[in-house]
Amino acid sequence: DPEGETRGFHAAVEIARQFVEARVARSAAKRRAELLAAEAVRAAGDSPILELPMGMPFRPAVIEAGADHLLFVVTPRPGGDWTLGGIRKYDEGFEQRADLPAAWGGLSGAELETVSGVPGATFCHKALFIAAATSRESILQMAALAVEEARRLAPAPDTA
Repeated sequence: DPEGETRGFHAAVEIARQFVEARVARSAAKRRAELLAAEAVRAAGDSPILELPMGMPFRPAVIEAGADHLLFVVTPRPGGDWTLGGIRKYDEGFEQRADLPAAWGGLSGAELETVSGVPGATFCHKALFIAAATSRESILQMAALAVEEARRLAPAPDTA
Protein backbone atom coordinates (compact mmCIF):
# COMPACT_ATOMS: atom_id res chain seq x y z
CA ASP A 1 0.00 0.00 0.00
CA PRO A 2 1.72 3.24 -1.14
CA GLU A 3 -0.09 5.31 1.51
CA GLY A 4 1.07 2.91 4.23
CA GLU A 5 4.62 3.18 2.96
CA THR A 6 4.38 6.99 3.04
CA ARG A 7 2.96 6.93 6.58
CA GLY A 8 5.76 4.59 7.66
CA PHE A 9 8.35 6.87 6.08
CA HIS A 10 6.96 9.93 7.89
CA ALA A 11 6.89 8.02 11.18
CA ALA A 12 10.53 7.01 10.66
CA VAL A 13 11.47 10.61 9.84
CA GLU A 14 9.81 11.77 13.09
CA ILE A 15 11.76 9.21 15.12
CA ALA A 16 15.02 10.17 13.40
CA ARG A 17 14.25 13.87 14.02
CA GLN A 18 13.80 13.18 17.74
CA PHE A 19 17.16 11.39 17.90
CA VAL A 20 18.93 14.23 16.06
CA GLU A 21 17.29 16.92 18.20
CA ALA A 22 18.21 15.05 21.39
CA ARG A 23 21.82 14.73 20.22
CA VAL A 24 22.00 18.45 19.37
CA ALA A 25 20.48 19.37 22.75
CA ARG A 26 22.97 17.08 24.57
CA SER A 27 25.88 18.63 22.67
CA ALA A 28 24.66 22.16 23.42
CA ALA A 29 24.24 21.35 27.12
CA LYS A 30 27.71 19.83 27.25
CA ARG A 31 29.21 22.92 25.63
CA ARG A 32 27.37 25.24 28.05
CA ALA A 33 28.66 23.16 30.98
CA GLU A 34 32.22 23.30 29.61
CA LEU A 35 32.03 27.09 29.33
CA LEU A 36 30.53 27.48 32.83
CA ALA A 37 33.13 25.16 34.34
CA ALA A 38 36.00 26.96 32.57
CA GLU A 39 34.71 30.30 33.85
CA ALA A 40 34.43 28.90 37.39
CA VAL A 41 38.03 27.63 37.20
CA ARG A 42 39.18 31.11 36.11
CA ALA A 43 37.12 32.73 38.88
CA ALA A 44 38.67 30.40 41.48
CA GLY A 45 42.08 31.90 40.77
CA ASP A 46 44.61 30.35 43.11
CA SER A 47 41.97 29.15 45.59
CA PRO A 48 41.95 25.39 46.24
CA ILE A 49 38.13 25.48 46.13
CA LEU A 50 36.15 25.47 42.89
CA GLU A 51 32.61 26.80 43.24
CA LEU A 52 30.17 25.85 40.50
CA PRO A 53 26.72 27.37 39.88
CA MET A 54 25.20 23.87 39.59
CA GLY A 55 26.27 20.26 39.36
CA MET A 56 28.04 19.62 36.05
CA PRO A 57 31.07 17.86 34.59
CA PHE A 58 34.03 20.01 35.62
CA ARG A 59 37.14 17.84 35.59
CA PRO A 60 37.94 18.45 31.89
CA ALA A 61 37.99 22.22 32.53
CA VAL A 62 40.25 21.73 35.55
CA ILE A 63 42.66 19.58 33.53
CA GLU A 64 42.62 21.90 30.51
CA ALA A 65 43.38 24.91 32.72
CA GLY A 66 46.21 23.05 34.47
CA ALA A 67 44.52 23.92 37.77
CA ASP A 68 46.42 21.36 39.85
CA HIS A 69 45.93 23.51 42.96
CA LEU A 70 42.18 22.80 43.05
CA LEU A 71 41.35 20.24 45.74
CA PHE A 72 37.59 20.45 46.29
CA VAL A 73 34.44 21.49 44.45
CA VAL A 74 31.36 23.16 45.96
CA THR A 75 27.95 23.02 44.26
CA PRO A 76 24.37 23.92 45.16
CA ARG A 77 21.68 21.24 44.96
CA PRO A 78 18.02 21.59 44.13
CA GLY A 79 16.18 22.26 47.37
CA GLY A 80 18.80 24.56 48.85
CA ASP A 81 21.43 22.13 50.16
CA TRP A 82 25.06 22.37 49.08
CA THR A 83 27.71 19.72 48.48
CA LEU A 84 31.46 19.60 48.91
CA GLY A 85 33.28 17.01 46.85
CA GLY A 86 36.78 15.88 46.16
CA ILE A 87 38.38 16.13 42.73
CA ARG A 88 39.64 12.86 41.29
CA LYS A 89 43.33 12.68 40.42
CA TYR A 90 42.80 10.57 37.30
CA ASP A 91 40.03 9.82 34.82
CA GLU A 92 40.02 6.21 35.96
CA GLY A 93 39.62 5.17 39.57
CA PHE A 94 38.53 7.02 42.66
CA GLU A 95 41.76 8.42 44.11
CA GLN A 96 41.26 12.07 44.98
CA ARG A 97 43.62 15.00 45.13
CA ALA A 98 42.62 15.31 48.79
CA ASP A 99 40.14 13.55 51.04
CA LEU A 100 37.68 15.22 53.34
CA PRO A 101 38.76 15.10 57.00
CA ALA A 102 38.82 11.53 58.29
CA ALA A 103 37.00 12.51 61.49
CA TRP A 104 33.93 13.38 59.42
CA GLY A 105 33.66 10.03 57.65
CA GLY A 106 30.22 8.44 57.89
CA LEU A 107 28.80 11.13 60.17
CA SER A 108 25.57 13.06 59.72
CA GLY A 109 23.34 15.55 61.48
CA ALA A 110 24.21 16.81 64.93
CA GLU A 111 27.15 14.43 65.23
CA LEU A 112 28.81 15.89 62.11
CA GLU A 113 28.03 19.43 63.28
CA THR A 114 29.74 18.69 66.59
CA VAL A 115 32.81 16.99 65.14
CA SER A 116 33.31 19.51 62.32
CA GLY A 117 32.29 22.56 64.33
CA VAL A 118 30.12 23.69 61.40
CA PRO A 119 26.47 24.51 62.06
CA GLY A 120 24.43 23.19 59.15
CA ALA A 121 26.79 20.34 58.27
CA THR A 122 24.48 17.43 57.42
CA PHE A 123 26.41 14.51 55.92
CA CYS A 124 29.84 13.14 55.04
CA HIS A 125 30.27 9.90 53.13
CA LYS A 126 32.37 7.30 54.91
CA ALA A 127 34.70 7.17 51.87
CA LEU A 128 35.44 10.91 52.40
CA PHE A 129 34.64 12.05 48.86
CA ILE A 130 31.46 14.05 49.42
CA ALA A 131 29.79 16.05 52.18
CA ALA A 132 26.67 18.18 52.41
CA ALA A 133 25.40 21.18 54.33
CA THR A 134 22.27 23.27 54.53
CA SER A 135 23.79 26.54 53.24
CA ARG A 136 26.52 27.99 51.08
CA GLU A 137 28.14 29.54 54.14
CA SER A 138 28.23 26.18 55.94
CA ILE A 139 29.65 24.29 52.96
CA LEU A 140 32.33 26.95 52.39
CA GLN A 141 33.29 26.67 56.06
CA MET A 142 33.54 22.89 55.65
CA ALA A 143 35.61 23.40 52.48
CA ALA A 144 38.04 25.69 54.31
CA LEU A 145 38.44 23.10 57.07
CA ALA A 146 38.96 20.34 54.50
CA VAL A 147 41.67 22.38 52.74
CA GLU A 148 43.37 23.10 56.07
CA GLU A 149 43.36 19.37 56.92
CA ALA A 150 44.58 18.37 53.45
CA ARG A 151 47.46 20.83 53.66
CA ARG A 152 48.33 19.64 57.16
CA LEU A 153 48.50 16.05 55.93
CA ALA A 154 50.26 16.76 52.63
CA PRO A 155 53.81 15.46 52.39
CA ALA A 156 56.47 18.14 52.71
CA PRO A 157 57.98 19.21 49.38
CA ASP A 158 61.30 17.62 48.50
CA THR A 159 63.97 20.26 49.10
CA ALA A 160 66.91 18.17 47.95
